[in-house]
Amino acid sequence: MAFTTINKPEQYFNTLLYTGNASTNAITGVGFAPAFSWFKSRSNINSQIMFDVLRGTNGISPSGNAINYDSASDGFTSLDSDGFTFNGSGGGGGVNASSFTYVGWNWKGGTTSGVSGGTITPINYSYDATAKIAVVAYTGNGTSGATVPHGLGVKPAAMWVKNTSGSVNSWAIYNQAMTATSYLEMDVANGIASNAGRWNNTEPTTSLFSLGDSSTTNESGYNYIAYIFGEVPGFSKFNRFKGNGNADGAFIYTGFAPSMVIIKSEGGSENWHMYDNKRSTFNVRDKTLDPDQTAAEATLSGIDFLSNGFKMRTSATWGNSTSYNITYQAFAERPLVSTNGKAATAV
Repeated sequence: MAFTTINKPEQYFNTLLYTGNASTNAITGVGFAPAFSWFKSRSNINSQIMFDVLRGTNGISPSGNAINYDSASDGFTSLDSDGFTFNGSGGGGGVNASSFTYVGWNWKGGTTSGVSGGTITPINYSYDATAKIAVVAYTGNGTSGATVPHGLGVKPAAMWVKNTSGSVNSWAIYNQAMTATSYLEMDVANGIASNAGRWNNTEPTTSLFSLGDSSTTNESGYNYIAYIFGEVPGFSKFNRFKGNGNADGAFIYTGFAPSMVIIKSEGGSENWHMYDNKRSTFNVRDKTLDPDQTAAEATLSGIDFLSNGFKMRTSATWGNSTSYNITYQAFAERPLVSTNGKAATAV
């Protein structure tokens, strides 16, 4: 059993709940300076919005294919040393409407130098070499086989890429369990698809990720943002599983007690689902938000978070299908075994 290099996962990924006030609202308690944060209203129908340290007050929506949300319409001011600040209500609820309840998922970055190589030089970037989390902004060149450096020092296990200029395009999602020709789209419920234009049918390496000539990832002159994750024992896991079609569902070993799990069936037209340990504090975890939807938080059983992984508690095809693989992306609350050999407390 491998020891983790991260004993306190909340220093690299953390979920924070808050209430909007339609005015200046400085939220603290993340525990680190976020490199990027993902916000969603729990109580109301609103678009989900991500902000990162590279693009400032320009947001991007996981639940849509729009190019940008700007600060005038989203009520966002900045990512800070221990959280984030808002300056108003935001258009249609944004991220800070009065009395609306919200969730913010936050990932750490920090290093902004030392990355080189590839045929495309990033506009800028931020990465954390311990947690293997990177944010990379780049401009496409329209050439199949283009490569971009990421700085993680390990092969990326997951990549979320979005066009932020030019024409409207869906997200391109890579998971190491899939082939490099395959992709998912975060903003829609579509199943797995195949097209070499996204990743050029080329697996990422410890220093570079590859692009085809698709406008989704590499249109000439268009700007893109990439959120990239390497797998760290005891902190993050990116893979797929096959369900058993039973309410006493499949168990998936991760090597840690999860703090968040994102699930997507690779077949049919099944929505994405997100569960975390702050909105649902005990098993069965039944408070879900869907990355591809604007809907408010729903109660949907479900999933158990265990000391060494998670267990599906539904027979539904979105989370426990016997016919299709289900991809997942999971981040830790605590490792199963720390660097000193101490086991995590069972749940």
